[in-house]
Amino acid sequence: MIFGDPYFFCISFDVAYPSENLTDSNIELGIFNFIIEDVFFPGKGGNWTLSMTISHLKEAVDEIESCPEIQESVINSPTFCENLSHSLQFLLETDPRDYELKDVEKLGVNLTPLEFGDCGYYIFYARSKKQEYIFYSYNAGLNFLKKELPLNCVKNVISSIEFNKTEH
Repeated sequence: MIFGDPYFFCISFDVAYPSENLTDSNIELGIFNFIIEDVFFPGKGGNWTLSMTISHLKEAVDEIESCPEIQESVINSPTFCENLSHSLQFLLETDPRDYELKDVEKLGVNLTPLEFGDCGYYIFYARSKKQEYIFYSYNAGLNFLKKELPLNCVKNVISSIEFNKTEH
């Protein structure tokens, strides 16, 4: 299923391993990707726990609605991705081994499904007064890509997701 516009921003997922095919399991495993400007993120893996991933995103909608507006000059600063990551309690590949995260005000919203973060795939949301942004990394924050989106795009895509576990 695809929710949103794949040439702009959307979420795509499909059940690959229904729970009735898994012994003693009530978990749907499948393929899950964000699609940002026609590029799949993370573009790997077919064993994501779909209910957990989708629940995480659905729970983020309230945070998106109350996300602080950040000045565009701050968002475009060279250290913003590092500050955003640390404010969301994510260590980066570039952090020293003994780096300790501080309790600071959140600059955005963590959209990273738990299993994605375990693999070094990060995706964060931030917004300014005029637009919103997705920052995503394939390598635990060594590099980030940024996508500018119109206000409410991300919230509308996440809110449109429907997922019903396979009935037994």
